[in-house]
Amino acid sequence: MFVAVVAAAVLAVAAGWLYFALQQADQQQQQLVAERVALNGNLQHLRERDAASTAEKESRIESLLAEKDALEKKLAEKDVLEMQAQGLREQNAALARKLAETENKAHAASAAHADVTRALSAAEQTLEDAKARSAKLNRDYEALLKEKSQLAASSTTREAQLRETREAFEQAQSEVARLTGARGIYTVQHADSLSKIAAFFYHDGYRWPDILRANSHLIDSPDLIYPKQVLIIPK
Repeated sequence: MFVAVVAAAVLAVAAGWLYFALQQADQQQQQLVAERVALNGNLQHLRERDAASTAEKESRIESLLAEKDALEKKLAEKDVLEMQAQGLREQNAALARKLAETENKAHAASAAHADVTRALSAAEQTLEDAKARSAKLNRDYEALLKEKSQLAASSTTREAQLRETREAFEQAQSEVARLTGARGIYTVQHADSLSKIAAFFYHDGYRWPDILRANSHLIDSPDLIYPKQVLIIPK
């Protein structure tokens, strides 16, 4: 009986311990389940955070690639602009050289024009002087011819004076003809008229005004010519 009681007591203790052990095991199991749930939650969070981080990284990479493309485009545009700028610089240099050449030519042309102007002025003055000398000699020669016709005889001295005046008159008219680019000179004969002289030289008597204009420093009317007068024949 005592043994049975002891055995029952032992069994009760064992049952209690087993129950306690089962309670502990159940609690541990619940704790493990809770930890497992927590770990799964953490793992899911980490996965979500990793996914978000990956998306952010991919977005950042795409942004950087877009910036890289934009930068490369700007660099390409810069190269084009640099090439255009170089072309413009070369054109500007070429224009500067042409401008310098043009200015040099302009200076040379200006100097040449000044030289021509001075030469023309000198030639015009020379022509005016020659015409004035020719006009004076024409008057002197005409006066001497009239004086000779009025005298019964002429002296050797007067003949020499007449000859010298005529030669000087011819030279003066020749110089005027040269300066004006005329054909030459002609000595008026008896019964000559400007229309006859024009018909002889041009085969056109109506060109007598050309001869009159060429000798305007001597005569201002076609009726005022006289024999032995030296006239300029224009081209």
